Amino acid sequence: MPKNKEDDYDLIDDEEYPEYGMFSSESFDYAAFFERIRTREGTAKDHEEFTIRAMQMFCLQVWSDKKPDKWLLNYFSNQFLRVLNGAEWCDELPLPWVPQTEIWTRAEKRGLDIFCYIENTKRANPNLKMDSLFWGAADKFKTSYETARDQYYKWKKKTEHQKQ
Repeated sequence: MPKNKEDDYDLIDDEEYPEYGMFSSESFDYAAFFERIRTREGTAKDHEEFTIRAMQMFCLQVWSDKKPDKWLLNYFSNQFLRVLNGAEWCDELPLPWVPQTEIWTRAEKRGLDIFCYIENTKRANPNLKMDSLFWGAADKFKTSYETARDQYYKWKKKTEHQKQ
């Protein structure tokens, strides 16, 4: 039987596991963190850490006998419902060290990368001919001119379809 309430929890010791120290909650300003997220001023790192920080905040509120914030309960309820409907845990409650499910195959991602490279190059250099853009993409992605051209038009058709 634990001597006091704190003994009920097997918390991670930052000294024993320094790699988890970045998630120490003692001096972390949760209010400022979630305000940055809410106002869309959060950094990429903030967004990457969102779920783990929400989990920490939830645990700290429960362990201190406080009712968890309503937005936290709604967030986790929504994410759990998505998992119950078939989504992957790693996609709905992403953690920085757990890879998320890829939405495209390697071939599809490569085709999209080729398309984006050509579109971005075309925007930066509007006087370049498409022929030059295809050769540039073929060189950059170590593929043939024909593959670069085919992937460009394949993804162009997909993106134009999405605009309609």
